[in-house]
Amino acid sequence: MNAEKKQKLNNPERFEWIPPKDICRLLNLSEGMRILDVGAGTGYYAQRLTETMKSITIECLDTDPAMVSEIENYYGDNARIHPLLTDGVSYPIEDSSIDAAYSIALFHELNETQRFVSEHKRVLKPGAPLLVIDWEKILESTTRGPSLEYRIETERVVNVLEESGFKNVTVHRDFIYHFGVRCENI
Repeated sequence: MNAEKKQKLNNPERFEWIPPKDICRLLNLSEGMRILDVGAGTGYYAQRLTETMKSITIECLDTDPAMVSEIENYYGDNARIHPLLTDGVSYPIEDSSIDAAYSIALFHELNETQRFVSEHKRVLKPGAPLLVIDWEKILESTTRGPSLEYRIETERVVNVLEESGFKNVTVHRDFIYHFGVRCENI
């Protein structure tokens, strides 16, 4: 992994843009839950969430072997963070075994959104929430993150989730440069 990418992913300023407490609140996390972080990168958010919630476990999926190795190297002593390599087509997770899931700045990079949603439908328990956080597609937020043409419209995320059978879909604009879309696997 190149140093510049690692520095961006491990930038403490990201916690100001997307506060971990907001992820906990929007997912209604409670102790003992098993969480899924898809596109976990270096595991930076997973680590912070395990510091916030002392008995959750987080399955950190990524398609990049370098990212999975990074998580193993830095957080290998944290028994509540489980780095897992995925091909992006199927997740190495049992059916209906996840209490809540989130992804941060991943959805705009997906070539196949249907695989993403169908795998979440498969691994999430009935009623479990999914939170998709991505970059706002507005000019004012392009001082950080990808350029405008690479971002995705909030409405597109909402439509994909609704069309896939997720319910109680709500949009959250509590973040500085990002939007959040929360839904439930019903």
